[in-house]
Amino acid sequence: MERYKRFLLVAASLTLVLALVSVIGTKEVHALVATMVQVTNTASTPVPTVRIDNPARQAVVLNFYGLINNGLPNNNGNFQDTNGDYTVPTGKRLVIESVSGYAYLPSGQKVQDFAMIYTGNGVSGRFYLIPPLGSSDGTTDRFYFATQFTTYVDAETQIGGGCSRYPYNSGVGQCGATLSGHLESVP
Repeated sequence: MERYKRFLLVAASLTLVLALVSVIGTKEVHALVATMVQVTNTASTPVPTVRIDNPARQAVVLNFYGLINNGLPNNNGNFQDTNGDYTVPTGKRLVIESVSGYAYLPSGQKVQDFAMIYTGNGVSGRFYLIPPLGSSDGTTDRFYFATQFTTYVDAETQIGGGCSRYPYNSGVGQCGATLSGHLESVP
């Protein structure tokens, strides 16, 4: 019987030691795993990240230039990139966020309007700007504009541009614009 009591005492002690080792060991294992996954990068070694709001974001900058010949009221064309007339790629939508531009006209002439023509959500849209006079040297009046806004252009669409003047009885004028935005994927 004494032997049996001694065996139970040793077994209970061994069970208690194993329980303590497993609790202490678990904390050490958790601490080791937590240390292994901590991000400790500094400003000189930043953590690379990906924007999850729009991972397909691609910047787009387009230009329009128009020469208004003697005796004509306007010039129309398309916005272009380095490859020529720009067409919004299939499966994408162009989000235009800003436009800026200019018109140089013979003194005394005014800008009637500067227009962007596009299709958004299947509907043809026009965005008109009337730039104020910026400066004049006595022979050329210079008009400038810049504005931020948001509009959307459908896939497989070109963006037209144009500028009109009045009176247009004589002289050569010119106008130009740059628009900025980005492409986003269309589901």
